[in-house]
Amino acid sequence: MRHPDHQLGIVHYAFPVLDPQITASTGWSATATAAAFSGALLVSARTGIPVGRILDRRGPRAVMTTASVLGVAAVSAIAYASGLAAFTAAWLPAGVTMAATFYQPAFAALTRWWGEDRVRALSTPGTLAGRRCCWPGWCGA
Repeated sequence: MRHPDHQLGIVHYAFPVLDPQITASTGWSATATAAAFSGALLVSARTGIPVGRILDRRGPRAVMTTASVLGVAAVSAIAYASGLAAFTAAWLPAGVTMAATFYQPAFAALTRWWGEDRVRALSTPGTLAGRRCCWPGWCGA
């Protein structure tokens, strides 16, 4: 059974699933690949505030769309990296994508778009994410 939101979080959630295959096919250590991914997380943390300022000025649609295009390029570069240095370097723009497409900008978009009804809109992604963690057949139940 395919998960209903299987396309969400490809930049973030796919890494722990794919890392064993990456390390097996490349010979790179799990420590090295995790360090590359950690670099993306650090870039995401560092760019979060500037991305928030751009969100305030330009709105979520422009920011999230641009970041999604960057995400396609970053994931493609990660997939086709010919060496560990290229793999690591490709994760860095993925970090910018994380800062501009994950929960924080999505919540900013929901708040802007839903106005007075934002509380209901904001509770939906968290509820769905919680369901994803224990979807029937996925959590051993």
